[in-house]
Parts: sequence; structure tokens; C-alpha cells
Amino acid sequence: MKKSIKYAGIAAATLLTVAPIAAPVVSQAATSTEATATEATATVNEPDQDDFTAAKSAFDGQFANIKSINLEGATNADLHLGSQNATTFDQFKNGAVSKKLVANPVAEAAYAAIEREQTSTDAARKVKDVYVTATVDGKTYDASTVTLGADQLKTAIDASDSDTTTFTVYYSYVALNGDYANDKVSFKLANPKKNELKSVNAKFTTPISVAKDSKVAATQLTDNAALSLVDQNGDSVATKAKSLSNKYFYTYAAAINNNATTSVVDQANGKDIVDGKFATAGTYYQRITFTATDNSALAKFIDAYQSNPTGYTIFVNGKQASAGYDFTLNAKTSTDPQTITFVRAINVSNDVSAWTTTKVAGVVTTKGDSDYYTLKNNDNGTIKNRALSANSGWKTNAVRTDQFGNKQYRVATGEWVDANDVTFSDGTSTDNTGALSDFTKVNGTVSLDGPASFVYRLYTKDGSEAKRALAGDSSWIVSQTAKDASGNTYYKVSTTEWVVSGTGVNFK
Repeated sequence: MKKSIKYAGIAAATLLTVAPIAAPVVSQAATSTEATATEATATVNEPDQDDFTAAKSAFDGQFANIKSINLEGATNADLHLGSQNATTFDQFKNGAVSKKLVANPVAEAAYAAIEREQTSTDAARKVKDVYVTATVDGKTYDASTVTLGADQLKTAIDASDSDTTTFTVYYSYVALNGDYANDKVSFKLANPKKNELKSVNAKFTTPISVAKDSKVAATQLTDNAALSLVDQNGDSVATKAKSLSNKYFYTYAAAINNNATTSVVDQANGKDIVDGKFATAGTYYQRITFTATDNSALAKFIDAYQSNPTGYTIFVNGKQASAGYDFTLNAKTSTDPQTITFVRAINVSNDVSAWTTTKVAGVVTTKGDSDYYTLKNNDNGTIKNRALSANSGWKTNAVRTDQFGNKQYRVATGEWVDANDVTFSDGTSTDNTGALSDFTKVNGTVSLDGPASFVYRLYTKDGSEAKRALAGDSSWIVSQTAKDASGNTYYKVSTTEWVVSGTGVNFK
């Protein structure tokens, strides 16, 4: 070992900090300890300022790796609140760090600069004092009294509207001159329950209308845009699966309870459902199930709701739902994960030409193997005086499917294009041909063919699709041109957006 034992204090402190929580400052080291240490320094190599700075930075920096804290059942000892003594440091050194804190382990290599010869003075060179505090909503907890301990800290965090709790570690260490010095390091941890899933809102269309003699299988196709689960902030809740049951029921109650004896069986009574089709007009009910991934936020929410529903809420299309009537929950078993199930109604009409329509949000782009593509009206009749040109983009907000499986996208009020004539993009995935290059300054304009309902997609400099698009029958000033890896030409029409050359894009 080649470094002074003056670094022993920092090394020991390092071990302490791995057990994430915060601490305030304590007293200076005893002068007798300092004298002993001073005598010992002559027996080893002296460290330099760079070594010392690196060791000190590593000690403070490790707190940045602390990610979270679990306060369930935590005690003052678990959290190391308050004053820490030499015995505690030995426990840290032996790896008995707090299991309540989640942190990345400190790499041994980070402390190579403070390695030292083992001497009888090592014990005297450890960090002299460490003190840990936690502060939430302006109040500090350090276990100094029975009202400032771990239990009270947990209660304060659970009741707090703040996002984080600040932990501070105060410590004394051996400075470069051999004397003890005081310092502190603070870090913030997200309050465990701040982002907890507290409510879920199931969004789906009910009732849906289908035609008599339409295929029942069409109502079993999961449409992620029309079937969703969101949290209290309106953000999507991750699920393992979303499913529409292949069973149908005559009553809502039978569906929510999954009563197999009252389900509608194919060819039941020679009517109702025959050969996989709705043969009789009326209302049927179908189960909608969201399956949680193990240990996910949804799985924890279902467990928490079943244990104690107080503080947790379930909605259906924005309306608060009642357990056992509007939804059912299934706990995890050895073979099955947690699930939450709802029911929707299916209205079967006597009209055999009805369509099943669901909402979507995206862009459809016509294909290029024809000069134009015909449009259909709401009654599926061909629109004679309008059509879509090849390779043109159109916003769509709905898709419909008939009882025979024919599919169409709505591109204007009362106007639909066949799904076989277009490609659909929801904007989450795009064909990225690489970053743009070969930039050339120009002074020109680009005009876009109409009608105004045409949509021309925009791209960013890295080649990915932007969130905006240009309407047809418009013109734009162009300041630069560029090319992608495939040789396509792009025209810069805003500070960060480019339109790609092609049919309907005219540059001058």
C-alpha cells in the first residue's frame, strides 16, 4: 500500500454512504487521535492533492447513485438516522448496509487512490463522526427525539404533496494535513407514494353497433386506440395484455360474473349466434380484460385495491365504477397474473349493412400502384367526383369494418378510403431513412397540391417524422434543401421541419 493512512477516514466514510440515507454533522476528532495519526504518517507514502481530491469526490459522488428508499416497516436503525458511531462503520464495512435503501454499489476501483498499509493506527484514522437527517416539507427528522424518527418520517412523506425528501450526510474526515475536517453532502429521493398508481380509468366504446349476420369474430379484435387504461394523470397504464372475450351473454350481470351457464352458445336454440355470426337482433354483453405484468404498477394497484380500496378508484369512461357490478378483480395465482375486467354492450341491428366504427388517430398514405384511389360515402357508395391521388397522405380519425371484414378509413366528413389502398401510421413509428445531409442554401418556395384536406408529412433533421404536417393547397418559403440516405430531396419550410419531395410537392 502506497498511500497515507490519512485516507483511511475517507475509505470508511465511503462504506457508510453506500447505505443511502442522509446525515448531519458531528464533532471534531479528539486531539489524541490526531497525534497518533500524525506519528503514523511518517511510516507510509504521503498522498498528493490530486489523490485526495479524487477520493473526496468519489465519496461525495456515490450519493448520486442512490435511486429510491423503501420506508415500509423501516426503523431508525434501518435508515441510520441520527448519529453514527464506529461500530456502525464496522457494520457498513462488513456489508451489513441498510436493506431499506436502493443504491448502486461503490466500485472498489474508485478508491484505489486511497489504499494504504494496514497499521495499528487504522482504527484511529476512520471517519470520526457521521450524522444523518431527512427533511420533508421543511421539517427535519434525525431520531433525536421520539417524534423525529422513522415512523414520523414515513407519516410525513405519505401525507406530503412534495415530490422529494432531502437527505443530508454530515461527516468528519481526515484532511490532507492530517487534521479532521467537517463536510456534508445532500441528495434527494423521490417520495415513494408520490407517483403511485392511485386510480385507473378504462376507456372503451359501449355500446357498439353491428349488423345482423356480421361475424362475431370482428368484435374480438383488440383495437389499442379504442381500448385503453389510463392513470390519474391521464397517462397510459402499461399492461401485459388487453383482450375481448369470445363469449357473449344475454345480461350484464351474467357477463360481469362470467356465468358460463347463461352465455350465448353458437346455434343456441337454433338462432342468436349461428355459424359464427349474430343471427338475431338484440343486445349482447362481452367481457373486456386488462392483464397486469407481474410486479407492475397495475399489479400493485390491483393488490392494494383488494386489500383496502380506500384511497384507490376505478373509472369506466370517466365515471366512477362499482366493484362487483362495473368491474371485477382477480388476484395473482400460481398460474395466472392479476386482471381487471369490465363489460361492454353489443347492439345487433336488423340492418345487414351496418358498419362497426372505432376511433383512431393517425395518417393514411395512398399506395403508388394506381394514379388515384376511389372514395366511398357513409352508405358505401362510390363518390364519383372526388378521389385520392397516389402517394398522398391523409389524416384519419376513424376506421370501420363491416360484417364481411371489409375495412375503410375516414379521410373527410362522410368519405372513406379502402384499407387495401393505403398504409396507416399512428405516428409512433416511422420510416427513418437516416439523418439529412448535403445541405444547400436556396431562395425559393414549395407549393403543395390541393385540396386543402391533403396532408404532407414533415420530418426533422435527423430523418424522423415530426409531429406536424402541412395542408394541401398551400405554399411555403424554402431556405435550404437536403438529401437523405436514399437520395430523396427535402425542403426546409420551418426552423426544424422539412417536407420531402414527391407527388404534389412543387419546388420553384
